Amino acid sequence: MVWLLGTHPTAGLFLLDAAVFGFIYLFILPFMVPMLIEADPSRRAAVLTSGVGLLGSGIGPALATLVISSENIAGALWLGAGCLFGAFSIATWLRFTRAVRSH
Repeated sequence: MVWLLGTHPTAGLFLLDAAVFGFIYLFILPFMVPMLIEADPSRRAAVLTSGVGLLGSGIGPALATLVISSENIAGALWLGAGCLFGAFSIATWLRFTRAVRSH
């Protein structure tokens, strides 16, 4: 979905892509909460979900301003891909280190 933005789509395709991405983003949270509760059985981290989302919504564009220019916006896509890879790496690392500690 996000890779499509790097191809410089037409306005209609951009709006369709943004709508589909927004729809997915809106409904993914219920699937993430069980993973969060598994990582933190005390459920204290679950109450931080909204705040962390807002923090990411503010920090993401602020970091993107450091890697884009008026001639080239591809740096924002690379930054997003790097952040996504980093988040998946941390989640995977936490999952496997927790599994090792619980045995």
